[in-house]
Amino acid sequence: MLFKNADVYTRGRIRRLDVAVGPDGVITDMAPALEGPGMDCTGLLFLPPLADLHTHGWLGIDFTRAGREDLDRMTGWYRKRGVGRFLPTIISSPREAYPAIRQRLAGLPLRLEGPFFGPEKKGAHAESCLMMPDRSLLEALGTGGLAMVDVDPTRPGALELIEWLEGQGVRTSIAHTTATYQQAMAAFDRGCRHVTHLFNAMNGLHHRESGVLGAAFDRDDVTVELICDGSHISPPVLRMAFALYGGRICVISDSHCTMGTGVEGVARLPDGTIAGAVQGVGETVFNLERWGIPLEEAVRAAVETPCRVMGWEAPVIAPGAPAEFTAFDRSKNNVPAWICAGGRLEYMEV
Repeated sequence: MLFKNADVYTRGRIRRLDVAVGPDGVITDMAPALEGPGMDCTGLLFLPPLADLHTHGWLGIDFTRAGREDLDRMTGWYRKRGVGRFLPTIISSPREAYPAIRQRLAGLPLRLEGPFFGPEKKGAHAESCLMMPDRSLLEALGTGGLAMVDVDPTRPGALELIEWLEGQGVRTSIAHTTATYQQAMAAFDRGCRHVTHLFNAMNGLHHRESGVLGAAFDRDDVTVELICDGSHISPPVLRMAFALYGGRICVISDSHCTMGTGVEGVARLPDGTIAGAVQGVGETVFNLERWGIPLEEAVRAAVETPCRVMGWEAPVIAPGAPAEFTAFDRSKNNVPAWICAGGRLEYMEV
């Protein structure tokens, strides 16, 4: 199979290329002009599968309550929106609910957003579900099934929990916190290397107390997440963030379960508190392009950097690699038009 005249993201650049795929579903060649008839892909942008490290659900289904059939449906939907890997993210829940959640989602790497937060920056987390850092809860769940745990480093015992989790191979992230610069630095010194939805649910930047924002800036080994829907963070601040944190940014959705159900803007609790986003990572990548971030930088933040955070091998579109990519239609508001997996094409209704 030969795809001709596509704009292809490959090795950090977008180039106009022909892409040849062998019968085994592996890319055999890529060049500006390959001989032979093929499918004209003018106007299509080929991106490798995106990664979403922070998503609570789609299609009216929250991972906290999802069953196996729900997961199969959701996985297919993520794939059709260009997302190949994701971390099912569990909002702070009653202590007794965690074993059942772990059982329903057995085999999936989970992210726990909470419950080890204080009430000051709880956001949409129910205060009744918040608790002090508690190693016994995580030991009962089994750290082997945990990929990441979010922690407020100001809580008593938080630094010890961070150090223990990192020692168990579970990544930790600063989140929902009033932490000062020094408190954030203390968490980084204990092994934490990630910050959850930068700017949101934390103190803002002050010229005499930079907080988590300044600590993350000063640590080149720390990565940060951004919600790029234009509602959680304004476009000028997103441009500032890319200038400040560069290749350490992960674009996330922080999707609420109402994503994909027609809700626009953001999801909110009855009292008006923002409960999550309703745009996927693919949509927000193109938001960033529209707001002045080079598309290559936005794609890197949705592919390579998240995979680096999790220790995953980043997917590539290159000779010798499996032919797995999404073709986004640039003429139709960048909607997914085709999915290629193993050399097989699936047409998307656009």
